[in-house]
Amino acid sequence: MIANIPGDKKEELLRLYKESDKAQERPRQKLEQQSKPISIIDDHHQMWDAYREKDWQEVLEHVETQVTTEARERLGDQNYRNCFSMSFAAIGNGKVSPKDVEDAVELLRKGMELTGWPLSTFRDLLGQHPKMYQVLQPFVADDEEGEYHDFISEHHVLWEAGSKENWEKVCEVVDSQLRPMAYKRLGEPNYRNVVILGLRGLALSGRALEGPVLEALKKGMEVLGYPKERAKELVNGIGAEKEAELLRIYGEA
Repeated sequence: MIANIPGDKKEELLRLYKESDKAQERPRQKLEQQSKPISIIDDHHQMWDAYREKDWQEVLEHVETQVTTEARERLGDQNYRNCFSMSFAAIGNGKVSPKDVEDAVELLRKGMELTGWPLSTFRDLLGQHPKMYQVLQPFVADDEEGEYHDFISEHHVLWEAGSKENWEKVCEVVDSQLRPMAYKRLGEPNYRNVVILGLRGLALSGRALEGPVLEALKKGMEVLGYPKERAKELVNGIGAEKEAELLRIYGEA
C-alpha cells in the first residue's frame, strides 16, 4: 500500500503507524485489566490506604465487599474487625444526617448477624463514629449499668439545666448521671458536679431531704469513695438550713 512512497517518508509513515497501533493497544490492555475482579485482599489494602488518608468516600466504596462472610474467611478476624472499624468511621464522617446514623445501625445489625460477636465488641469498633451512642441506642434497651449510654451528652443537659436553674430538668437526668458508669465516663471532677447539681436540683424542687436528696448524696459519696466528713464538699447552694439538716441526717445514717 505504500510501495510508491519515497524511502524517508515510507519509514516515517511506518513509524507513526506502529506508534498509533501501540497507543490503541495500551487502552485495550488497561481496560482488560480493570475488568478483572479485584481480590478481597487487594480490595482491603485499597480500603486501608483510603482510610489512612481519611478519604471517606473512597472507603465507603469498599464497605459492601469487605463486610461479607467470604472477606472474613480470607482476611481473618483481626483484619475483619478493621473492616468494620473503617466502615463505621467512613459512615460517620462521610455521610450526612440521618444517613450517618441509619446506615451505621444497619451495618451494626448486619455485623452482629454475620459474626455473632457481642455488642461490646462493636462498641469498640464504633469508636471513630461521631454519633456512636446514637447508633448503639436501638440495641441497648436493657442497659441498666449504662455501658452504652451517652453520659457526656446527658451531662451537658444536666449542666445547662443547672445553669438555668431548671431544677425539674436536673431531676429528670440526675439518677442516670449518678450511676457508677457515669463516673468512669466523666471523671471525678465532672462527677462531683453531678452530685452537687443533683442535690441542688432535688432539694430546691421540693424533694424530701430524708428521701431522694439523702439517697442521692449517699450514692454520690459511695461512687466517689469519699469518707463521710467530705460530704460537706458536695452539699451547697441549697440554703444554710437545708445544708445543715442534710449533713446531720447523712452523718447519722
